[in-house]
Amino acid sequence: MQGFRCNATVKSLNALIWVLCKNNCDLRIVLLVLVKCQLMNIWVEESTFKILIKALCRIGKANNAVDLLNLMVDSGFNLDGNICSLILSTMSERKECQRVEIWGILEEMRKLGYVAKRVDLCNVIRFYVKNGKGVDALEVLNKMKMSGIMVPDIVCYNLVLNGLILEGEYSSADEVFDELLVLGLSPDIVTYNVYINGLCKQNKVDEALRMLGCMEDLGCKPEMNTYHTILEALCRSTGMLFSAKEVLGQMKLKGLRLNSHIYGIVINCMIRNGEVDEAYNLLHEMVALGFVPQSITFDGLIHLSCQRGLLSEVMELLSIMQDLFLVENAKIASYSD
Repeated sequence: MQGFRCNATVKSLNALIWVLCKNNCDLRIVLLVLVKCQLMNIWVEESTFKILIKALCRIGKANNAVDLLNLMVDSGFNLDGNICSLILSTMSERKECQRVEIWGILEEMRKLGYVAKRVDLCNVIRFYVKNGKGVDALEVLNKMKMSGIMVPDIVCYNLVLNGLILEGEYSSADEVFDELLVLGLSPDIVTYNVYINGLCKQNKVDEALRMLGCMEDLGCKPEMNTYHTILEALCRSTGMLFSAKEVLGQMKLKGLRLNSHIYGIVINCMIRNGEVDEAYNLLHEMVALGFVPQSITFDGLIHLSCQRGLLSEVMELLSIMQDLFLVENAKIASYSD
C-alpha cells in the first residue's frame, strides 16, 4: 500500500482479512498478513478478532475460535456475547467438535463475564444429543433448572427427550415427558413424534395409539411422520394388522396424502398375514395413484397368489410389473411355466 502512497491502517487490514476469509483462502495466508502487519506497526483491534472468529466458525474450526476468543480477552478487549453464541452454535452443528467438552467451554465463557441465553443452552444440549450423549443432555437440563436463572422451554425438553430415546434411556425419557407436563409446558408435534417413536421402539404400540388419540384430543394434529412411525410399529408386531388397517383408514378420512412407503408397509404386512385379496386391492389402489411398488412387494404377492392358485391375478400382477418396467419378458415366461 505504501507503493500507492497510502498508509496502511487497521481498517485496511480488516478489509483485506475479510476478503481473504470470504473467499475461503488458506488460513496460512491470513496468518502471513497478520505477521506482516505487525512489522508495519499495525496492531489488530477487537473488530479484527471478530472477523477471524466468524471466519473460523464458518469453516467449522470452533476449537481455534475458542483459542482466539481467549486471546482476544487476554489482549484487553471486551467479550462479545454474539461471538460466544456463534461459537456454541458452530459446535452444536459440526461433527469435528464431537470430542470437545462444550460445557467446560461455556463455563470458561461465563468466567469471562458472558451470560448465556436460552438458545446457547439449547445448542449445548443439541451438541450432546448429536453426539449420542442423551444423559449428558439431561444433566444440562437439570443444571438449567437448578440455577434458577433460566426456565427450560419445550424446545429444550424436546431435544433432551430425543437424546434419551436415541440412547435407549426410556425410563428417563418417561420422567422427562411427565415433568414437562407437570411444569405446564404444552407438548408440540415434535414432542409427540419423539415420544411416540420411543414407545414404538419399546414395542408399546397400544400406548403409542393411546398417545395418538391424546394429542388429537388436545388439538395437536398428527402429521405423516407420526402415522408412519405407528404404522411401522403395528406392521412389525404380531396380530396388529387390524389396527394398522384402522390407522390407514383414519389417514384416508383425514385427507392425508399417502406415499409409496406407507402403502408398501401395509401391503407387505397383509402379505405376511396371508391377506391376499386386501393386499391385491391396496396394491391396485397404490398403482392407480401413480406410485410404483417395490419388486419385493410384487414378488411376495405373486408368491402368495401362486400358493392360493390365483393364476389370473398372478398374470395381471406380472402385466402391471411389465408396464412399470419392473420385470423382463423372460421372467414373465418363467412364471407362466
